[in-house]
Amino acid sequence: MVGEAGFEPTFVHVANTGAVISRRETWNSMVRPGVALYGYYLPFQRAGREVSGGTLRLPVKPVLTWKTRILSLRDFAANQPLGYGATYVTKAPAHVAVLPVGYADGYNRQLSNRGRVIVREHYAPIVGRISMDLTLVDVTGIPGVAVGDEVILLGAGDGLSVDALEHAELANSTPYEILCNISKRVPRRYSS
Repeated sequence: MVGEAGFEPTFVHVANTGAVISRRETWNSMVRPGVALYGYYLPFQRAGREVSGGTLRLPVKPVLTWKTRILSLRDFAANQPLGYGATYVTKAPAHVAVLPVGYADGYNRQLSNRGRVIVREHYAPIVGRISMDLTLVDVTGIPGVAVGDEVILLGAGDGLSVDALEHAELANSTPYEILCNISKRVPRRYSS
């Protein structure tokens, strides 16, 4: 179409990650791998159904890790409501870590009472509603947890993983949205 209009661009790119994987004929002179740069891709879909495209596969792995540290620790008795709206009530005495991250940082609110993080080689469930600046996680039974401990929100460590696909499924979203929503107020460190 562009050629028919009399234009001869040096670079032509129409292939996003899905097309890079499944539609070799769309590659032209450049491609836009997008979410594949973060180590994710989804099956090519058309009208809400998966389409068997090409046989290409991308040997990708998630490269983004989002971490924070425990801000404080609190002990709660059984039957104690936590968070805005009391959406979580402790079933037994609980040791809860307060994390300095919330939906203003792009931590999806749909993970409230559903998501999990990694603390000291253990999964810790999110309890209560994620607020603008804070998230609560139940660290009951995790030995040695202390203020300042590293917490993995997205990423992998010690054979455990919480990735953008998991967040997307829990939030009825996509990895694209999960990754793009990490706000500018979250500091970035780049490593090679």
